[in-house]
Amino acid sequence: GGQLWSGEVDSLEPKVISTCRCAQLAISNQWIARGENTRLQILDPLNGTLRSSFQGHTHYIRMLEFSTDGSFLASGSRNTDFWLWSLDPPQGVMKVQDVPSRVVSAAVSPDASLVAFSYRSEEGIPIRVLDVSSARTLALIIDGENGKLAAESLAFSPDSRILAASDGSAIY
Repeated sequence: GGQLWSGEVDSLEPKVISTCRCAQLAISNQWIARGENTRLQILDPLNGTLRSSFQGHTHYIRMLEFSTDGSFLASGSRNTDFWLWSLDPPQGVMKVQDVPSRVVSAAVSPDASLVAFSYRSEEGIPIRVLDVSSARTLALIIDGENGKLAAESLAFSPDSRILAASDGSAIY
């Protein structure tokens, strides 16, 4: 697994505050999310103190994405688990159903109303776009330029109206 480091950017002596498989820092710098195996933990970014812990994943967590306002966190695992977690108050909000394979990437819209995630499938790496309040699927994007989309990286525009996807060689 990886390590979480604490220290000033220009400091030559960062300290390890935690080990983990994946991590994400909230834009507000108020939280660090840490995925270690099936546990999701929220830590203080300065000293690594545990603030909250979540259970629900059945395989190791491989991706995390905070909403820009820090109100929720999306997490995906090596199998078919994709969760949306409320951080205020800390609780599991909902598990997204019918994810056919492991989650690859996710993005939360800046207005925190949408979450998009990609997953491995026979069609490549399609994208599902969800309404955050209901976890209802609003769109399923399968076809890319060559008939198979390989969405390994996702990002929303600042106004939340455009979703960009990259397969490592092109942007769709």
